Amino acid sequence: MKPHLFFTFLILFTLFQGKAQNATNGKEFNIVSDDVTLYGKEYGKGEPVILLHGAMVDIDDWENQIPALATRYRVIVFDSRGHGKSSFTDKPMSYQLMSDDLLNVMRELKIDSASFIGFGDGGNILIELAINHPEKIKKMILIGANLKPTPDAVYPYFLQKVKDWDLDKMTLLLKSRFIGNPNPELLNTFARRMQFMLLNEPKWELKDMSQIAVPTLVMASDYGLVTVRHSFDIFENLQNANLCVIPGSKHYSIKEKPALVNTVIMDFLNQRFEKIARY
Repeated sequence: MKPHLFFTFLILFTLFQGKAQNATNGKEFNIVSDDVTLYGKEYGKGEPVILLHGAMVDIDDWENQIPALATRYRVIVFDSRGHGKSSFTDKPMSYQLMSDDLLNVMRELKIDSASFIGFGDGGNILIELAINHPEKIKKMILIGANLKPTPDAVYPYFLQKVKDWDLDKMTLLLKSRFIGNPNPELLNTFARRMQFMLLNEPKWELKDMSQIAVPTLVMASDYGLVTVRHSFDIFENLQNANLCVIPGSKHYSIKEKPALVNTVIMDFLNQRFEKIARY
């Protein structure tokens, strides 16, 4: 290799490595919200994008999206109460409560408004925020969100699976998954609270979506837990929305088809939203 080509390669490699490290290391934070302390990380610089994970998982679920987003945005992720490294008390869980937690995180980080991506439960938290505090949202992406835990929205086999949870086995699973959780002795209570919430919330109607004017991308999976029909109905009733169905994917499209999902996410965030006339 010629010397000048070698040094060019070395410089590009170093720059690439620097970007990769910036996208993966993250700056840790702990924020008190009401009765709990929420653990999170920040990556990159630019306009804020906040990522909200799903039920019974943690911020590591976004490992395939953070590097792509952090090249252009200030990316914030945090563990919902009881999840990952965030603390928990025996307070009943609700999407309203977790939406309040989100507002407290924004307040502490001095973020007046942001774009958001919510997966599963994270999408439900965003819907709660959009109904009550639309001024906080520039754009939002809902991945596998649902308006109610009924068979017309969520496939019955999944609802039955949640009903049949063995809470002792679930507790052991969470202890192995949530390394560093500050309240391991409360994980059984946490699982019971989450089970109740997943079977009883949310309780929105399609007409509730018609009041939301925030530019929204509704993302579904053709073999997900939420029916494609339900995702389509959410899309149809929002004032300003796009719809994307990820082909050949189950619930975890963010892990199963990360390149495709990231391309769609970046396109939606990077472009100015324009409502399209059908004819």
